[in-house]
Amino acid sequence: MMLYMVRHANPQVDPTVAACKWRLSTVGIERAGELAKLLAGRGIEGVVCSGEPKAVETAQILAEQLGLQVEIEKGLQEHERPLTPGSFTSREEFQTQVRAFFEQPGRLVMGRETAEQCFERFNRAMHKVIGSHPDKTLAVVTHGTALSLFIARYNDLEGYTFWKGLGMPACIQVKMPDFSTGEVIELSEPFFLERENEE
Repeated sequence: MMLYMVRHANPQVDPTVAACKWRLSTVGIERAGELAKLLAGRGIEGVVCSGEPKAVETAQILAEQLGLQVEIEKGLQEHERPLTPGSFTSREEFQTQVRAFFEQPGRLVMGRETAEQCFERFNRAMHKVIGSHPDKTLAVVTHGTALSLFIARYNDLEGYTFWKGLGMPACIQVKMPDFSTGEVIELSEPFFLERENEE
């Protein structure tokens, strides 16, 4: 069994709305379509995603290309960090917070979850998805921080470094049953948000 773990495409950033409610931008829609073409022909038999709009929309674009239906699984959402006064900081400040989040997994650095709590929740959801689709090759569309915690834990990687280097969208081929990483599939021309205050 093989997994393709996908980070959603570029969202439309709105500092007045929590990131968990952002939708894909025009660029994000285009880039999700480009990633879908790269994943065609890889034997993907199911598309599962978190319930956040940007993940659902990315998954729908992938599923349409692959001739599949989208399944939403609770627990695959990003690190819980609702919008609070002053939470939309500069990119540099946000990256400093994320570094502390990865480096101090047992401490509540930002949002509602520690890194350890986020990993445990996401890990349970991933095992549920796998158990519900025995012997199937799946694409799982999720979010940068949660995905990076998961990949880093199973591959003895430095989570912040992995997170910072991950494109949008991006896909990591993961081999079962040990969740070891294989090919990293990204678009040839990266697109970076001017203010990427989210996963």
